[in-house]
Amino acid sequence: MAQPNSLETTVRRIAEELAARRREAMIDGEEIPLLHEGLAIKGKAFDSTTPYTADEQRLLKRLRLFHRRKAKQCYANSQRLVTRFFEFEYFEYAEGFITGGILHAWLLLNGKVVDVTLDRTTHDYFGIVIPRKWVIAHNLKTNAHGPLINDWNNNYEFQQRILGSRYGY
Repeated sequence: MAQPNSLETTVRRIAEELAARRREAMIDGEEIPLLHEGLAIKGKAFDSTTPYTADEQRLLKRLRLFHRRKAKQCYANSQRLVTRFFEFEYFEYAEGFITGGILHAWLLLNGKVVDVTLDRTTHDYFGIVIPRKWVIAHNLKTNAHGPLINDWNNNYEFQQRILGSRYGY
């Protein structure tokens, strides 16, 4: 097992502190997982340092032809590519934290981070892969791009799907 990075250690420490306080979020009388706690249990660190292979570089070059990077729009940047361009089915969508404890979205190619908003080599990534069908469902339901693991505007529906109930981790 790989050595945890500092971001992973921080997320897990925060989760332990929250669990120790026994804080629980409730929506309509049902427990909602706390974000850090759910990610500490289901999340993992992602590879942002391994160089891309020649084949991966060719795919990324094609990806850049379809995408113009917009600053501070990580959810829109990543969700548009993973849901609209079926040519890029081999990319997975992920959400979680990057260095500094910032909520963020990115893509994965063969387990390697593909960040279409930021330079991947300057950050650690810790989060969870979210199935493409859930990203599409979220976009259709909300008619917007936004976080699924912290979808407070949507009554935490997708957070419950992704992270599960507090006792169902």
